[in-house]
Amino acid sequence: MTGKVYLIGAGPGSSDLVTGRGLSLLQKADVVLYDYLISYHLLCQCRSDALLIPVGKRAGHHSLPQEEISREIGRMAEKHDIVVRLKGGDPFVFGRGGEEIQYLQEHGIPFETVPGVTSAIAALSSAGIPVTHRGLARSFHVITGSTKDGCEIRDLALYAKMEGTLIFMMSHHKIPEIAAGLTEYGMDSDTPCAIVSSGTYVTERRVNATLGTVAEVMKTEAPEPPAVFVVGETAALDMRCGYDSLSGCRVGITGSTSFTTRMTELLRDNGARVLPLPNLSISPIGLSGPELEDIISHEWLVFTSANGVAVFFDELTSHGIDIRSLAGCRVAAVGSGTESELGKHGLFADLVPDEYSVDALATVLRDRILSDCGGHPENVRVAALRSTMGSKCLDRCLAEAGIGFSDYQLYRPLLQNLTEKNDEKAEDGSLSPARTLSDDRYPEYSPVLDYLVFGSSSGVRNFMPYLSKVRIAGALVAIGTVTAGEIGKIMDRDEKLNTIPVLTAEKFSASGILETLRKDWRKSRPSDE
Repeated sequence: MTGKVYLIGAGPGSSDLVTGRGLSLLQKADVVLYDYLISYHLLCQCRSDALLIPVGKRAGHHSLPQEEISREIGRMAEKHDIVVRLKGGDPFVFGRGGEEIQYLQEHGIPFETVPGVTSAIAALSSAGIPVTHRGLARSFHVITGSTKDGCEIRDLALYAKMEGTLIFMMSHHKIPEIAAGLTEYGMDSDTPCAIVSSGTYVTERRVNATLGTVAEVMKTEAPEPPAVFVVGETAALDMRCGYDSLSGCRVGITGSTSFTTRMTELLRDNGARVLPLPNLSISPIGLSGPELEDIISHEWLVFTSANGVAVFFDELTSHGIDIRSLAGCRVAAVGSGTESELGKHGLFADLVPDEYSVDALATVLRDRILSDCGGHPENVRVAALRSTMGSKCLDRCLAEAGIGFSDYQLYRPLLQNLTEKNDEKAEDGSLSPARTLSDDRYPEYSPVLDYLVFGSSSGVRNFMPYLSKVRIAGALVAIGTVTAGEIGKIMDRDEKLNTIPVLTAEKFSASGILETLRKDWRKSRPSDE
């Protein structure tokens, strides 16, 4: 009995442009065989125990012959229930998905094709170029620039006479040849064209030219692959929104999954291009039944993160403890995100400081308890439910006021570091050994960013070894003073970093960071005049 193979189109690049069906299957997969251009963040959606096998190709660096890829898919299907072949764009648009399906059909292996959004259209759309437009182009034609035998592109004489938009895929190194051929066969040298590099990624770049100038423009502008080359009147259009408050701004975010998700949505809604960098995941520690009973006996429960809330309620559920057992507890939350997570579980915070910081939480909680305790703070017991890296200022503030304090460490924050796992090599040993994903294999990494945002001090400490992979054109941004202080410590030890400005959000929250970025971007963004 064999498993089932799913050929999934991952979309044009950005991890959030995969289809819902594709993402659902990816999250269930036992094995994922993936292409070179697949987003790191999409692969992070895989199960932690999934086998990840790189089989993709890039120009000049073919890792496996197509026939061997097909055989490896079949071998994995013999051993596993759900096998995903994850391909860039759509499996059937120059993705050789048809050859892989023919192999599966020949060997009677069950399969399903999950369509994806092709970069032939989506990369251009992201860069503001429509492939059709009333009065300019009634058709479009998608052509490969990479032939099986590596020879020159055929039929340029035919393409030069076509109406509509010409879209050349996998053609970066042949763009001057294509432009020269089209003009030689009669296309006007003033015909607009454009090169879109890394379409839909934070590193997306658009270079405009004409057929007569594109060869020279490539020398001066040096657009990098992966790229789509488009020729036709619509290539002169620019339908990007340039007047959002963060239009053109490139922002990297690191922090917990809940923080990066919330921050990404806010920034994208304001026109920014966002790169969620390797972020903090969590490893729950686990609580015993007696520990949970003791927690519930406290007068105050204090949550300093949304992660802490989620883990705590998972613990209650796993031990069969009803939420009504919390009826005698009052609840404090560090900020709006944590407050919102509590609300999802039907619990509403009694205390949330105006300022998003543990310092502020400690102060207002202390004052509230001293006001309510009738002069006996020692009779009040507070349980902090948080990570192993929780700030000690909460402990100190309450202890100095004589308030009873218990620290329950619910989880450890870990930096996600996706590793290729090739525990099952092909019989001929053709698969490469396990290694850590690196920026030379993932086009979304080694980017130039205008800002790099940190959502916590622990995020700063964990991410710093990765900072060399990004270049900061603008500033580092901290959610609060504690996080800014941690950045300062790191910068004091590294001369290469201490020239980068550090901005601190006036309001210690995701919305506060947004406002800080808006203000600074208005001052620094390129003028349109």
